[in-house]
Amino acid sequence: SVRSQGPQGWCGAGAGYATTALGQKVMLATTPSDPRDLLYGDFGRLRYAISETPLSRWHSDAAPTRRQSVFVLLAPGSDSLSTAVGVYPQAPKPGVGQVPSKGPWQTFGP
Repeated sequence: SVRSQGPQGWCGAGAGYATTALGQKVMLATTPSDPRDLLYGDFGRLRYAISETPLSRWHSDAAPTRRQSVFVLLAPGSDSLSTAVGVYPQAPKPGVGQVPSKGPWQTFGP
């Protein structure tokens, strides 16, 4: 899902896996999450760093709407981990080494 918060907020993308479109390998950084829940007990859950991408990377004049399908353009960094370089309402044309990933937009916070 893709999340955002406020005008200077953040958004994110991730659907529990990385899209390997165009036959390219995509490696994503994970962030810590508490694997213990009072109702569900111990469980494993991956959370990706791209799940909180700055809203400034949104590429459209119109604001995104809740649950709108969006495309996150991923590009590998110097450490070979892919990061979000842009969030688009339609599929962007990827550059060399870039991969688009599709997910829903979600808004949290005030």
